[in-house]
Amino acid sequence: MNRLLVIAEHARTVEALKVLLPPPHYGFVHLERIEQLKDSLPPSFIDACLLDTDLVDAGSLRTVQTIRRRLPDIPMFVCAGESVREWEEDALLNGVSFVFKKPLRAQLLASVLGRTLNTTEVISSSRPPMAAPALPSPGPASSDVCLNTLEILRDFSRLFTHSLHFRNFLQEFALKLREVISVNRIALFLHRPQNHFLPSRPEDSRRLPCACSVGIAADLYRYFELSLDTGIGAAMASDGRILKADAPHLLSVEAQREFEILGGQIAIPILDRERLLGIAVLGGRLTGMRLSDQELQLLFHLMEELGLAIKNSWLHDQLSSNHDLLANVLGQMSGGCLVVSRDLTILQANPALLRLLELKVPAGLHLEFADLPQTFASSIYEVLNGPAKSNEFAFTQAGRLLRASITPFRPDDTGPPTAALVTVEDHTLIEAARKIELASANDRLIRLIAEKFAHEVRNALVSLETHRQLLPTSFEQPEFRQSLQAALNTETTRILRSVDQLAYISRQESPANGSHTLASLLRPAADKAAALCTVKPSITFPADLPDIPFPCEPKSMQHAFFEIILNGLQSNPEKPAVTIRARVDQAKNRPAQLSVGITDSASGIPENLTTRAFEPFFTTRNVGLGLGLTVARKILRDHSGDVVSFTRPHHALGDIVITLPLTPTVTTS
Repeated sequence: MNRLLVIAEHARTVEALKVLLPPPHYGFVHLERIEQLKDSLPPSFIDACLLDTDLVDAGSLRTVQTIRRRLPDIPMFVCAGESVREWEEDALLNGVSFVFKKPLRAQLLASVLGRTLNTTEVISSSRPPMAAPALPSPGPASSDVCLNTLEILRDFSRLFTHSLHFRNFLQEFALKLREVISVNRIALFLHRPQNHFLPSRPEDSRRLPCACSVGIAADLYRYFELSLDTGIGAAMASDGRILKADAPHLLSVEAQREFEILGGQIAIPILDRERLLGIAVLGGRLTGMRLSDQELQLLFHLMEELGLAIKNSWLHDQLSSNHDLLANVLGQMSGGCLVVSRDLTILQANPALLRLLELKVPAGLHLEFADLPQTFASSIYEVLNGPAKSNEFAFTQAGRLLRASITPFRPDDTGPPTAALVTVEDHTLIEAARKIELASANDRLIRLIAEKFAHEVRNALVSLETHRQLLPTSFEQPEFRQSLQAALNTETTRILRSVDQLAYISRQESPANGSHTLASLLRPAADKAAALCTVKPSITFPADLPDIPFPCEPKSMQHAFFEIILNGLQSNPEKPAVTIRARVDQAKNRPAQLSVGITDSASGIPENLTTRAFEPFFTTRNVGLGLGLTVARKILRDHSGDVVSFTRPHHALGDIVITLPLTPTVTTS
């Protein structure tokens, strides 16, 4: 009696088989799931296995592979209600003897099972009915087979470590594969390795040139290519399955022609478990025998390992070329470059660094961290072992001024640095040029100050000199004495204002020495500015002037208000007038501050002058040094405040807005 193992989800499948295959010729064992194979009868008790499943996806194929691994010597059949041709072929490649289509026909079922089981009748009849299979003892024949297999595996493992260059081990691989499976020719077609530094054409990614061949003419090897758009390449790109030349109904005309040109019988994809890298085309065996399905499966997985080796080789070549390019770039740099690991090993030092630090490394030796100058090395050590994120410093070496920048490499923002990049630039000539430019700029500034101040003093002295010449003859006249008094007041005030402006410009800072209210500073400043106007001005103060004291140095702060108010009055000499507004601004996440806005009676500040209004010596009038607003901004910034100007129309507090903190703030010069 033939014993059938039926793996089916429903028991009615077994009942239907009992009707189609009545006893006493067949006996049935039913399992609902393949997991029950572990606890089922031993393989020696089973003559055949019938699996009830649809061949429509990869899940059914995995079930077939699982059964084949657990029952390697048992004939297996599939009973499918639905099946797809590709998955049906894959099932046959994985050891299925026949695929029955539902509804089952009794005559076909009995005929196929009878022919298959009759070939194994002698073997099955010799098995004990219920005994577990005994483990075979390792005799001389089995030992020779095992040793031969291990030697082949050892040879293949040597191939993949033979060379980091993939073309070298490809040739060795092809020769060894030809020796093992005894085929007459082998051709390996591969994508071209990607080069990120050279532009690639889109069509290059669809062509597979021959990278290696054995038993093929050199001209054919050199010029013949496969394409992913047609023939064997197109079939591989779409299915990723093994192709056979003796199945013409599954091949396109182009694929058949390519098999004929190459003299190939089998085409196997070369994958890297992610994508198609190439195609291996194998010829027929020297003995004329066909490759079995198990051999093809082993070749498929071997080509996958080959694909991974090729991919790793390409990555190595890419890293090597990137390293060579980076080394060439660093070697051509005029600035020094140094890379130091956390254990103070010098990973990279270009020739410019050795030249700038005047380091001499004997031939055959490498630069050591101890060879670096002490100050330079200490800064690198602190960055690698301290909290500093980076460091920039200047130092002198052999009479040259060098500037170094140390940047740590961190795998994340919190971890310690694994290495540090140090760049060194020679700033000797730059510093010399900077000093020359600074000296030249200082000379120009001194000349400009002298010119402006001389012009201002000369204008003041013209009126005084005129009165001096008339003094002997006109002193007794009351009108002359009044004119002299007015000239002395006006011109000395002008000269004293210029002197004060220069004094405030040269002062380092104006430290606060007490708290003062806005009214105690604004009103005296406004009176002082009004005294310099030839026409009585109009100065409007707000009714609710904030009476909040703020820290300041009163004399300098009063002078800043004076300069800004006077600038507003002088914008319209015929009708001088300014309006003053003030308020306290209290915002979230920011200290309270005092804002003062000043608006004149003219048209305001032109748009093209808003950025230049605070420049030194800039003025639109033919008198004055042009330092009023510059001095005011410096004093306000010394008090941690500021002043900005706006062009009309605007929604600001005034044409010029002053901001001052209401709490003491530390200032730095």
